[in-house]
Amino acid sequence: MLREELAGAVRGRGRLVLLGGEAGIGKTALARNLAREAEEAGVRVLTGSCYDQTQTPPYGPWLELFRDNHTEPGWPALPTAFREGRLSRVTDQSALHADVQRFIAELAAIRPVYILLEDLHWADPASIELLRQVAPSLSRWHVLLVATYRLDELTRHHALFQHLPALVREGDGVRLEPRRLETDAFHALVSVHYRLPPRDEARLVSYLENHADGNPFFAVELLRALEEVGLLRTFDDRSTLGEVSRVLVPTLISQVIDGRVARLGDEIRQPLAIAAVIGQEVPLTLWAELAEIDEETLLVIVERLVGAHLVEASRDGTRIRFVHALTREAIYEAILPPRRRLWHQRVGEI
Repeated sequence: MLREELAGAVRGRGRLVLLGGEAGIGKTALARNLAREAEEAGVRVLTGSCYDQTQTPPYGPWLELFRDNHTEPGWPALPTAFREGRLSRVTDQSALHADVQRFIAELAAIRPVYILLEDLHWADPASIELLRQVAPSLSRWHVLLVATYRLDELTRHHALFQHLPALVREGDGVRLEPRRLETDAFHALVSVHYRLPPRDEARLVSYLENHADGNPFFAVELLRALEEVGLLRTFDDRSTLGEVSRVLVPTLISQVIDGRVARLGDEIRQPLAIAAVIGQEVPLTLWAELAEIDEETLLVIVERLVGAHLVEASRDGTRIRFVHALTREAIYEAILPPRRRLWHQRVGEI
């Protein structure tokens, strides 16, 4: 699909592609692989990224795009606000929008352009508004603009969440979500890197299916964790697999999940930890009693967790379940063992 859109842009039918999905699902790899193919085909590639900062600077990804892609002979003049490698004082946003559109149109008239804006879930509102202004003109230019974002980091209050419908409707944008890995893909991943007997390969694939939930990043980190503790080894042209009855939560995944939980605040952390002790599926009545909180407070917590894509609610409204088994395991492992034991004891008493 992405290659087709790039081919269309080369022929003069530009498009906005909104590439969304959870962390680790493969958005960045897809977008960057396409960037390499585009460069090999003679397409000019411009990139700009957003970063996880307390305060994102105005026009952050656009500023990086213009600052890090130096002009060449024959290039059109950079937009005035971005010419000094930093954002000049903006007094007229409409003029800035028009100037950026002018630059992209003139650049694409020289040769096709692939613009990659990464991690827009961290973008500032001004950057999203500029994207909305540029998007409707793309179909007239030799330009493919791909914007990546994490669905599990996008809240209702974020500018991108609010503008997504307009970007699709007004900018003729297309939304794509990479698919989760299935059994055949896990077999391919394992067979490429390891030489296991068929029975052990089947055990390892089953382990990845049960704990990675189809997420490529999770799968790779799970394999690395098994290697680090010596359960998965390779000697010359063969590999061995030890006992993998219990999941090992990779350090990097624990850090990613802990960061997401921390952003929700301390008032969410302890109830979520209690839910992790209860299990992958959590009855709300049991959760409320164990956490000693009233129903209304619990529902507010559930709404926050669902919005953060950490849990999902059952259709009948009686329970929640963790979106990923690894999410629950990471939260569970972070609880001090004495407290885990106490909460397990209380679960058994209720």
